[in-house]
Amino acid sequence: MTTRQLSLVAFLLIVPIMAEAQRGGGGGGGGKPKRGFGAADGRQADSIIRNLTDSPSFSKDLQKANPVETLLKGKKDLKLTSDEEKDLKAINETLKDAVKPFFKTIDSVSKENKKTGEYAPTQGQMLIGRQLTRAYADSVMARYEAAEQEATAKLAAERRQAATDLLDKEAKDRQAEAQARRPGRPPV
Repeated sequence: MTTRQLSLVAFLLIVPIMAEAQRGGGGGGGGKPKRGFGAADGRQADSIIRNLTDSPSFSKDLQKANPVETLLKGKKDLKLTSDEEKDLKAINETLKDAVKPFFKTIDSVSKENKKTGEYAPTQGQMLIGRQLTRAYADSVMARYEAAEQEATAKLAAERRQAATDLLDKEAKDRQAEAQARRPGRPPV
């Protein structure tokens, strides 16, 4: 994504956020339905953001959530055939290319939010950065879900349940790891 396109996307996200903030909205409470990228179900991305905020790199942790990578790492346990492995690698390459711009933006926002002194972001800029990070994390998670469905469909029927179990176990392990980095806080 070019700088010009990225600026356009950021502008298109900022204008509605600022308009909502000026109207006194923002909290999402009060019975108002959510709008925007997180309208469908942003709980998963919210959970990742909340659990991994103390992480050295949010985008690296988000990359670890790639379900196709997880399946490829567990290829021996799943007893994947060479054709299945080849199909999963093709899906994974396409997925990596699709989410790369989102990770670049998430890293850029993180870098900007870490600035101090006169270059430190204002609260408004930090709010916009969090909204942008959430929107991009939602987009990455949506692509991960689609890739997971595509990948499991490529597996033989007898390996699908084992693949689903492996993905569930990995997700629980990531959540436990994130919780361990946040001592003293109750689980989400």
